[in-house]
Amino acid sequence: MIVVGSTLGSLLGFYIGKRKGYLLARELYGKEKVDKMKSILDSYGKWFVALSAISPLPYIPLIFGSLNMEGRKFIYYGLIPRILGIIAVWLLLLANINILV
Repeated sequence: MIVVGSTLGSLLGFYIGKRKGYLLARELYGKEKVDKMKSILDSYGKWFVALSAISPLPYIPLIFGSLNMEGRKFIYYGLIPRILGIIAVWLLLLANINILV
C-alpha cells in the first residue's frame, strides 16, 4: 500500500507541475532563471531525479514536472528507484524482525 501511495503521489505531483508549474516558476523566478534550471535538468536531470526518489523530500516531482522533464525519464529515474527503495527498506525491516524473534 505504501508503494502505491508513494507512486500515485509522485505521479500526481509531476502531473500538476507539468500542467501549471512552468508558468508559476516563470512568474516567480523569471524566464532566464527557469531556462537555466531547465538546461541543468536536461543535462543532469536523471541523477537529480534518482537522488530525490530515495530522499524523503516531498515536492520534488512537482519541480521536475514544472521544468518540463520528459515523463519517461521521470518514470525510469524517479518512480522505479522510489519503488525499489521502499521495497528494500521493507525487506530490511522484515529481516530485522525475524532476527529478533
